[in-house]
Amino acid sequence: RSKESGNFAHTPVFSQDKGLVLYSEDWQNVFTDSAYLQSVAIADFDVMIAYSDGFEADQRLQVAGNQMMPVPTRGGTRLLYLRDVGGVMHLMATTLEVARAIGGTQFGDNDVLVTAQQTAADGSGTSVLLAEGTAVDFPTGEPQEIQIETPVDPVETAQLPDAVDAIPVVRTFGPDGTTFSPPLSVTVSYTDAEVAGLDEPNLKIFKFNTGSGKFDIEITDIISRDLVNNTITFALASFSTYGLGAETDTDQDGIVDDTDPDDDNDGVLDGADPYPLDTDNDGVDNALDQDDDSDGIADLDDTLPYDTDNDGQNNAVDLDDDGDGIADLVDTMPYDTDNDGLINAVDTDDDGDGLSDVDEATYGTNPLDPNSRLPVDSAAVKVLLGAIFVGLLAMAGVRARRSANQ
Repeated sequence: RSKESGNFAHTPVFSQDKGLVLYSEDWQNVFTDSAYLQSVAIADFDVMIAYSDGFEADQRLQVAGNQMMPVPTRGGTRLLYLRDVGGVMHLMATTLEVARAIGGTQFGDNDVLVTAQQTAADGSGTSVLLAEGTAVDFPTGEPQEIQIETPVDPVETAQLPDAVDAIPVVRTFGPDGTTFSPPLSVTVSYTDAEVAGLDEPNLKIFKFNTGSGKFDIEITDIISRDLVNNTITFALASFSTYGLGAETDTDQDGIVDDTDPDDDNDGVLDGADPYPLDTDNDGVDNALDQDDDSDGIADLDDTLPYDTDNDGQNNAVDLDDDGDGIADLVDTMPYDTDNDGLINAVDTDDDGDGLSDVDEATYGTNPLDPNSRLPVDSAAVKVLLGAIFVGLLAMAGVRARRSANQ
């Protein structure tokens, strides 16, 4: 039951930073256990958002219609949920905008003097810290609250500043034009997947310039960086839209691709390398390869997409990328997975398990893991799958005949 309304509630989940609890609530309170099927059909479930500390009132997702079972996306900046559209459930996505009222002493036209430290957060690990004594000048007519939202549209190439290859993380802070004296502290979180292939230690913060239509105003007041917990903290004197961006560093060696003579660190200089961005040396450039390190985990779901020997350490910090016991600095073949003297780029069986890389790609096994083998003969698998398929067809035919006879 909801702690506030007493209505039936279910499927609670935490936001990424554990600051919010998302759940479904029977808004009209018509659901009953004794008449489960009848009442669930007419119940109007709504997505609810509550602060984990329990001090603020729960908020209802402002979307018309029946919606339920919220799940935050990876990174915590968007929300997936089910919505009843014409009697059919649809999977919906929305941005998770959070607004938190700011208290203090009123002065001026629409200003607040913060009398006690306060924090506003969006549930993804992005937060705004207002210290005691901060003067907040809200634009005339705007609510006295801190708003944090993740824009839906990605940053396009035309919006990038010079010498920046991507801005994968964007947050909008509002109300737009709100100013602070002294500047306040803002922390933005990001995931490994979002900054994969970028020069993470040198991430920069850029403000969107409405005049030029680009993120070309750099914020240089960096307070701290945490490369382990993936956060960057900086000072802001005004609210607007800000993005985290950097140059590309494919092999994470600390040398950006524009100046790196060997972008993928495979021992073949880019000028002579037909695949200068082929991390796992499988003959498919990273731009087209859906699994850059050939560990069987698609890059979109892989927290370490550049882990050649799949030992849990990204190549950028792994002193022995291929796990052969020879440090990369003295290893003439740092990408020789099975240590047979043939670098992966020319080895037709990278893990030396007797199954060629081509066959492993066909069967879906891992060409860099000798223990990733088919559990049974592939022909037997095909026969088994065929039998199952025929059986399902037969069952479908029986059901169809029964339906026709009724």
